[in-house]
Amino acid sequence: MITLGEYESKEVHGQSPPAQVQEEFQRHLAGRMEVLWLANGRVRIQSFQWVGVVRLPDGRSIRIIPKLAGDELRVLAMLGFVGGLPAAEITQLQRDLETSVDRDGLELLCHLLAAASSRLLSSGPFQDYRNHRDTLPYVRGRLDLRRQAFMHYGRIDMLACEFQEFDHDVLENRLLRTALERARLLSRNPELRRRCAMLHDEFLAMAPGPVPHASEIKRNLHYDRRNEHYRAAHVWALALLEGQGVDKPFRDAGFAISTFLIDMNSLFERFATWLVTRSLSSNAVSVHPQHRDRTVLKSRGRPWGTLKPDMLVSAAGSNLAVAGHDVVDTTRG
Repeated sequence: MITLGEYESKEVHGQSPPAQVQEEFQRHLAGRMEVLWLANGRVRIQSFQWVGVVRLPDGRSIRIIPKLAGDELRVLAMLGFVGGLPAAEITQLQRDLETSVDRDGLELLCHLLAAASSRLLSSGPFQDYRNHRDTLPYVRGRLDLRRQAFMHYGRIDMLACEFQEFDHDVLENRLLRTALERARLLSRNPELRRRCAMLHDEFLAMAPGPVPHASEIKRNLHYDRRNEHYRAAHVWALALLEGQGVDKPFRDAGFAISTFLIDMNSLFERFATWLVTRSLSSNAVSVHPQHRDRTVLKSRGRPWGTLKPDMLVSAAGSNLAVAGHDVVDTTRG
C-alpha cells in the first residue's frame, strides 16, 4: 500500500506497464491523480484534492488520505451527515465497522453498504406501486391504444395494457442491487466479496429492473415514513457509485484498474453548508449554498457585478456572503 496525503508527490519503485496500459490508466484517472512511469524503474505519483483508493495496473494500491478531515472513517461520517443521516445513524458507523480491521476507505464503505443492506432484508424489504406495461390476453388496468394500434392491430387476444404492480422491484431496491454488485467487484476482502455477492443475488431476485444514472436516482428518490429506513443504505450506495470507477482493460494481459475517489473540496463545501444550516436553523435565517448574488459588489450604491460565494446567509434583510475564510456583509456598500 502506497500512502499519500492530499496535494502530495511521491516517487516509488514500479515496473512500467505497456504504453497502451499507461494511456488507458491516465484516461481512467481523468485528472484526479497523476501517475508517471519514469525510465529508471520509478513511478512518480501526484495527488490532488481527491481522496480514496487507486489500484495500479501491477496490483498495488495507492491510498490518498485527507489533510484536515481525519481518517477515512471521518470522511464517511461527513458523507453521512450531508446525506441526511441523523446523529444516531452516524454513531452506528463504529458498531458496523467493529469487525473490520481494514482502514481502506473503499473497504469500509463496502462494509457499511453490506451491513445496511443486510439489516433491510432482515426487517423486510420495501414494496411499492410501480407503472408497468405488458401484453395480456385480457384487459388489466387500461388499454394502451397507441401501442395496441402499432403492435397488435386487429388482435383481440393480445392487448397492450398499462397497469400498476405492487412488489419489491422499485428504485429503492434496484439501487442497492447495483451498488452491491460494484462492491463485490471492488472489494479485495474475500469474505466481504462473498457477502456482497449473496446480498446482491437476494436483491436481484426481487428487483431486476433497470437502474438510471446516479444523478437521476437522486432526483427520483423521495423519502417518507415508508422508506426512510432505506436512507442510510442509499447514502453508502450512492457514495460508492458516484465516487468509484471500475475499468478492467487488457484482461487477457493480466492488467486491471479500479478507483474510488472522493472530491474533498466538494464534500467539505457540502459539509460546511450542512453545519451552518444546522447551527442557524431558524425561520428567520436561510442559508443558500453556491447562490449567485448581485448585492456583494456595489458602485455608488448600485449593484456592480455578480458573485457566487460558497454560501449566502440571509437574516432580517441582511445578507452575509461566505467565501472560503472570508465573510462579507452585503448590506454595506
